[in-house]
Amino acid sequence: MASFINVYRLQTGKLELHKQKFSLDSLIKDIVETFDYTTETHTIEHVGKLTADIYADKERIGQVLVNLLTNAIKYSPKGDTVIVEVKKAGKKITISVQDFGIGIPQAQQEKVFERFFRAKGKEEKNIQGLGLGLYIAYEIVKEHKGKMWVDSKDGKGSTFYFSLPIK
Repeated sequence: MASFINVYRLQTGKLELHKQKFSLDSLIKDIVETFDYTTETHTIEHVGKLTADIYADKERIGQVLVNLLTNAIKYSPKGDTVIVEVKKAGKKITISVQDFGIGIPQAQQEKVFERFFRAKGKEEKNIQGLGLGLYIAYEIVKEHKGKMWVDSKDGKGSTFYFSLPIK
């Protein structure tokens, strides 16, 4: 239900952002630790460190990261590692979540951020989902004046990236 509410808010321009200054590195660390405690199938590696605070909606950025980690685990049933990396370049930071799972066919990659889109392939048919998570994550990042993209190789895994400006 929360996903549909978020979609409605995004479509009507009523998604409120409650921006504050916070440590993105601490947020990533907390989320990675939570996943380490709750998943028995994957190890989450946190690579890189950001010493500067960012000004953003901490809850929404956390929502983006949780979505990407959940998908990384869900779509890599035979993999056992997910890598979360943070890098700073100039006035932006980039966070990536890499899995070693089923990947996304090249022809479908440009559509993964569309509402209700789910990649189609023989392995995806047994995976649950509405096709809203990446759409919502993409829109949250866009609302923060950031960008989101994917690099994926069918059968080898995916890396989802999002960048945010540093003020």
